[in-house]
Amino acid sequence: MKKIFVSYRRDDTPFATGWLCERLKDHFGSDKVFVDVDNIPLAANFRQYIQDALHDCDVVLAMIGDRWLATADSGKSRIHDQSDWVRVEIDAAFSEQIPCLPVLVNGASIPNEKQLPDTLSELPDINAATLRSGNSFDHDIAKLIEGIEKLPSRDSVAPVEVGPEIDDLESGTTSSKNELAEMVVRFLSLYDRWYFNAPRIHQWGGNKADFRVFRNYSVDEIRQTLNQLVIDGKLASRISKKGSTVFKIR
Repeated sequence: MKKIFVSYRRDDTPFATGWLCERLKDHFGSDKVFVDVDNIPLAANFRQYIQDALHDCDVVLAMIGDRWLATADSGKSRIHDQSDWVRVEIDAAFSEQIPCLPVLVNGASIPNEKQLPDTLSELPDINAATLRSGNSFDHDIAKLIEGIEKLPSRDSVAPVEVGPEIDDLESGTTSSKNELAEMVVRFLSLYDRWYFNAPRIHQWGGNKADFRVFRNYSVDEIRQTLNQLVIDGKLASRISKKGSTVFKIR
């Protein structure tokens, strides 16, 4: 069962977040939904508690409304304050390489790169979900839950079977190259967003039970496979805001 971390601002999306969390708890279970500051006990180390909670989660939902970028007393957007707890949460998600899904509430737009600190510059590249009140609410909730269900759980994905072809991965045979290409396509089909490059597939994907085979390849071998899959028309590529080439299923 999926574990979900919900990040939101109380003065931005309190009602939408409350309604969403009730639905998520009904579907996944109350113990599977962590609602940032609401779950943090008194006297706990804020950053450490968030890090520990994130470590057990499969996805972070970043609730974004019209006031998500509201200006602080300093005259700058709160998200540029390193002590801003929403920034702390999303920073930690990116650092832990946990999927972070922006949820745009009632017509809010995702911030552009210039509005965000460097550590969050990839947020606009993520395919966001929408959550609207009124007649669209049930539809949007159902679509969001369906998307979360498709994400592999960090602790419950069945390990991939390792056969003779995988044992020979370092030999550079055609069969091993085909195996890698198949695994890359499978991985990017599950994580269908503009985020993954060769190092991330090797490191983050290789930590997933179902994709540990990536650890048997070098980053260069994965990069060559990605480029070949683009040539073959199975993947699309583009340059991210940070200048790296990222890949996505066509």
